[in-house]
Amino acid sequence: MTRLEQLISILLISMNIQLNHSQRKFIFILSITAIYIALIFYLDFLHGNYWHDEKTFWKTTLTFSDRLFPTIEDLRDYTELNTPLPFIIFGALEYLFHQGIFTGRLLNLILSLIIVFIIGYPRQSNRSSAILCLIGLFMCPYYLWLSGRLYTEMIACFCVIMGFVSYVGNRHLISCIAFILAIASRQYMLAFPMAIATYEFMIAIKNTRDFSRITSLFKWRWLAPFIAALSIFVWIYLFQGLAPQTAFEVRLAPEVQRSTWALTPGGAMNFL
Repeated sequence: MTRLEQLISILLISMNIQLNHSQRKFIFILSITAIYIALIFYLDFLHGNYWHDEKTFWKTTLTFSDRLFPTIEDLRDYTELNTPLPFIIFGALEYLFHQGIFTGRLLNLILSLIIVFIIGYPRQSNRSSAILCLIGLFMCPYYLWLSGRLYTEMIACFCVIMGFVSYVGNRHLISCIAFILAIASRQYMLAFPMAIATYEFMIAIKNTRDFSRITSLFKWRWLAPFIAALSIFVWIYLFQGLAPQTAFEVRLAPEVQRSTWALTPGGAMNFL
């Protein structure tokens, strides 16, 4: 543990000792409100100019904005490398409200706030783990930066969080649906339900003494995330590959998306 981490831990422990639950909730809400108000001001009240990929993402969004529900052709022929759920949602918002890029940015900001409250909201137990997890989230340089921009990550992250929350709460059907939606937002969200399914399947094998009762292995704790993970094959079948063919024609995919076995160790920063 670094000296900075030690100082943060000591500070948080001291706050937990001195503050009751109501005081910790008040400070949390006040701090998060201040952070997000500052973010909104910085982003020109979500009306700022396009930033990097926002321009192409908005152009793709408009291809989904002429109707509330997309056609199969819409799903096959758009020009982005990730699965289309965020563009479908952004397009539906534009179809309903006609407020331009603002509504998509606002949705991402709201989802970002919900994630923050799910992770960091003070519980009754006098522990600092929640706030430490939230600090870890804010350490990811992309999180706040993309919270008020028309990027696809926030919808995918929200679905993953809901998948984990439902999994922990033994609501496996909801968890399965949430992970399916996460994969429909970003293909690589496949890693999360597969990790849970693998872990739970190994636990099921370990706890099964009599292998003649093979049916005892079939438990929803691993079946639900495994079924969610299988949804990736629906998109592979639809795209006839890992992404729409039209996307490969108009933009150069990074090496990790052009090769089955390519690795990008620098992407480990996203683990935060």
